[in-house]
Amino acid sequence: MKKVGFYFLLFLGIASFGQIQPNQSGSLNELSFYVNTNTRNYEDVTGSKYIFDDFKPAKIKGFKGVHEVRFDAVDNTIEFKSNDGGILFLSKNQPYVIELIGDSPKRIFEIHKFLKPNKKIETTFFEKRFNTEKYILYKRYRIKYEPEKPAKSSYEKKVEAKFTRLEDAYYLNDPLKSTDYLIEIPRKKKPFYAFFAPRQAAIKTFVKKNGINPNIEKDVLKTLEYYFNTN
Repeated sequence: MKKVGFYFLLFLGIASFGQIQPNQSGSLNELSFYVNTNTRNYEDVTGSKYIFDDFKPAKIKGFKGVHEVRFDAVDNTIEFKSNDGGILFLSKNQPYVIELIGDSPKRIFEIHKFLKPNKKIETTFFEKRFNTEKYILYKRYRIKYEPEKPAKSSYEKKVEAKFTRLEDAYYLNDPLKSTDYLIEIPRKKKPFYAFFAPRQAAIKTFVKKNGINPNIEKDVLKTLEYYFNTN
């Protein structure tokens, strides 16, 4: 297999949270969850912090039954409904695999560690977008909370608080399996070329010839296919 020119730094010390550990029976009440106090309260905010607002039925690998879930892309939490209708939060310290029911094509979300630009490692949920023997492509949904901005003078209007959907980010597993976290594929062209060292020159030519946009999923997939399957 070709070696991808990723230069990973491994950092330890992932923060742990209080949680209830599930046992082998797999009942809903034994799922690990966060408590409500770990989330922020938002009032009078336009837009949505969720990938989809309504809860959707899903199967959670390792547990029986169907559970209602939704994904908060601002606080990076996975909410699910308990048997009594309350809302709990799945622990990101558990390697949950969540398959939505009824969506076509099939949508699968997984919890993974990822390397941030500041070289710190965090954990959140990703949607698995493409899976091959050589690599797996993941999508991270990005929504930003922008707080209210008061008017600076009587001639200006205040800016209401809002949630703003940002461009999705794409991540790759480490094909060499030397790390257990995902690495982000750059969205700007020069870092995008460098990401594929030592074949940087060939990737640059491929991108220009084919009008590749690193922000578009199908173009990212074309580049990965070219990189991993050509000499």
